[in-house]
Amino acid sequence: MSSTNEPERVQVRCILLGGSAVGKSTFLKKLTNATSANNTTDADYSMTSRIEVHSKSYVPGNGSRLQVEVCFLDTPGRAPYQVLVEGVCKRATTAGKCLIVALFDVTNRASMAPLEGLLTWLNKQQQSNSGKTSAAAATAATEGVLVANKIDLVDKRIVSPSEGQQKAKMFKLRYFECSALNDIAMADFDQLILDMVQTMLAPPADIAERSGGGGQNGGVPAPMSQLKSID
Repeated sequence: MSSTNEPERVQVRCILLGGSAVGKSTFLKKLTNATSANNTTDADYSMTSRIEVHSKSYVPGNGSRLQVEVCFLDTPGRAPYQVLVEGVCKRATTAGKCLIVALFDVTNRASMAPLEGLLTWLNKQQQSNSGKTSAAAATAATEGVLVANKIDLVDKRIVSPSEGQQKAKMFKLRYFECSALNDIAMADFDQLILDMVQTMLAPPADIAERSGGGGQNGGVPAPMSQLKSID
């Protein structure tokens, strides 16, 4: 008989989306401390070197027995790989619980354009899931966040926080601002990851409306002192 003190382990895929030069690789390296999951790569994604895989484990420090293993899939940002990225999104979001992290560069409004097709598809996927039975919807649950990167480049910034928030609301995503290169707000993203996972695990009746994310870096309910990461 298993002990009631054993952690409740949950595995979640997290797909990183974004065009070239938006800072996805830097973002992921800072988030995971460059911890590679090459030895535990999912079989579905080991066929191509164009998808870079990292992993990180999280546990709340508030007495919860939950332990979350997040597998980050860094997708290529160049246009020729768009079909590949769509295929990865489709498989991951229909195979199980999945997080979507969509990055854009606040100094380049055009960097939002490559995301729109994928986010439109994701929005339709979420609407489709909402019509399923509660059990089926829980199996294919998806949460997402739009990340405005490079906010340290104040003088070069073109996309305002309000514009980013409106875009996130349009696609029913949370909204987060950071500078991956200079570690601005990166520590807070760990808590946001855990919050999104907990939302996916919650019964549908307990999930409050979160579209748009409640402000610049909204949707983070607990202080970072309550979160631990296992690298």
